[in-house]
Amino acid sequence: AAGDVNEDSAVIWLRAERENLLAIEYGTDPAFQSALKSTPIRVVDENDYTGKILLTNLVPHSVIYYRSLVSGMKPGPIQRFVTAPRRDQESDVCFAFSGDTRHAYQPFNIMDAMREQKPDFFLHLGDTVYADREGRARRLAQFREKYVENRRDGPTQRLFAETSVLVVWDDHEVADNFRATDPLAPVGRRAFMDFWPVHQDPSDSQRFFPCDFPRRLANRSIPRFLNQLDDVIGARGRGITRLGIVYECHVHGMCRVDCGINCGILILYAATNIRGSFKEATL
Repeated sequence: AAGDVNEDSAVIWLRAERENLLAIEYGTDPAFQSALKSTPIRVVDENDYTGKILLTNLVPHSVIYYRSLVSGMKPGPIQRFVTAPRRDQESDVCFAFSGDTRHAYQPFNIMDAMREQKPDFFLHLGDTVYADREGRARRLAQFREKYVENRRDGPTQRLFAETSVLVVWDDHEVADNFRATDPLAPVGRRAFMDFWPVHQDPSDSQRFFPCDFPRRLANRSIPRFLNQLDDVIGARGRGITRLGIVYECHVHGMCRVDCGINCGILILYAATNIRGSFKEATL
């Protein structure tokens, strides 16, 4: 999966079945002629064999094709994402958003509906797992297993293969309406960081960052987008039990967004049954 994409860089998340050396082959040509290769990383049991590779010097506003290279194995399936426009470049941007990926809701059919719209990125608005449902997670291995279960979902795999993801967390990554002082908060945060393609500061690996891609989008287009949300959520799609918008800043002890309209991923939260159908807003 690709995430935290901006005009010239992206974070690629990988997971292996055992300790191994992993690398990424990537470029603008789907045939991988003259493709580049990242420096290999070693994934180990301490991180549940997950790893992240930062791709840099990418071409702005372009489709980037990539695949994993695992020592001793054939290259992985080809996946792709779109880099952000240059800072001085006016462009149309299409993105999809949803949230509340509770394991019991699988298959997450809305992921296929969003994929059909060919979004430039997918914005996951939190509750990426429900650590406190269908068996409450109390140990790191149990938190990680929640993410593994969701990554087995076919519609999610197909969406993540064709676009990048920007992700925030809410409360169910730890527990319903948890406090920053909850002793399980650091455990849930560790699992979240292990399983999403998000930037991590080497000096503070559990710190959350806003991503740059939607910052300029927020400056130009989000106010108009928010004005259309009533139209987007007004009709009850098939399977939707609850869909609402609340303007808030996440207050669960850490936050990937800044308060205010001219900010990273914005103070936008959707509570939705993930089985629902997809409706479109034009920015």
